[in-house]
Amino acid sequence: MATQTLTVEQASEQRSEGQWQIVVRRFLHHRMAMLSLLVLVLFFFSSLLAPWIAPFPRDEPDVRAQFLAPMTENPQTGNLHLLGTDNIGRDLFTRVLYSARISLILALAVATLSSLIGIVLGLLAGYFLGWIDIAVTRFLEFVSTFPLLTILLILNSVLLQNPDLIPIPPWFIGIIQGATGVPDSESKKLALVGLALAVLSWTGTARLMRGMVLSVRELAYIESSRALGASSLRIIARHVLPNALPPLIVDYTLAINGVLVLEAVLSFLGYGVQDPTPTWGNILAIAESNMLNHPWMPLVPGIPLVIAALAVNFVGGGIRDAPDPRMVMGGKGARQ
Repeated sequence: MATQTLTVEQASEQRSEGQWQIVVRRFLHHRMAMLSLLVLVLFFFSSLLAPWIAPFPRDEPDVRAQFLAPMTENPQTGNLHLLGTDNIGRDLFTRVLYSARISLILALAVATLSSLIGIVLGLLAGYFLGWIDIAVTRFLEFVSTFPLLTILLILNSVLLQNPDLIPIPPWFIGIIQGATGVPDSESKKLALVGLALAVLSWTGTARLMRGMVLSVRELAYIESSRALGASSLRIIARHVLPNALPPLIVDYTLAINGVLVLEAVLSFLGYGVQDPTPTWGNILAIAESNMLNHPWMPLVPGIPLVIAALAVNFVGGGIRDAPDPRMVMGGKGARQ
């Protein structure tokens, strides 16, 4: 009886709220999602404030302080290095702070752009069918055959031979440089890597969106909307997209995680942003060549990378669960 009374009270309370208020309240009660969001915000703003809170210059080497372990003082200067130093004496805590900015911004930008491309093409294919569906499907299959690493290797080789051979608008380079704080030469490489990842990684989202549209386009309420004279744009915005939102959110968070890891892999292999501009990937590359003698070094960029990836997953789970009317809101928060 207590459970039934609580359910009735909750239903009465929810009727007095708007739909978005209910969604926001459910998300705010998702403890892991809120904790993870706090972690991501902390990572992001710490990286933005790195020029002011970092204890050492980002790229300044000190050969007298090579391979210092975490929480070790420099024997020459007495300065404390919280996470130790790398092979040329640069402070790793400082470099991890700066690298979070590049990795997180690149992951968000690429995942957002690729998701938008996939959603638009998937909507067109699933809703209008016919020759549009055939054209989008064939194009999707064609893009899926492109080898990403090979394309990035070609782009990297072209940039090394002639940086002006691949034209990119200066204003776009300026946006990249302002957002990430990387030098002009690295801004162009970062822009090319980001565009290549976005252009080649939308296919999964397009397939998901097409499948969701096909599953709802012939439902009774969609037919009723058509009969009442609703335009295709209104039907897509009011009925199709809201039904596809939960799986798209999950797909988006997986895309952010994928780009985070892929950026680290590309920088580790030499195709992404390279030293001295720090990213989690190229810090790992330096650590890998010295890990036998200094096994703590891969943990310095590896732990933030894993934490960021897990945090994105938990935030995505909280956003996915919030619109679900089956979520039970009790005194201890959302059911996990």
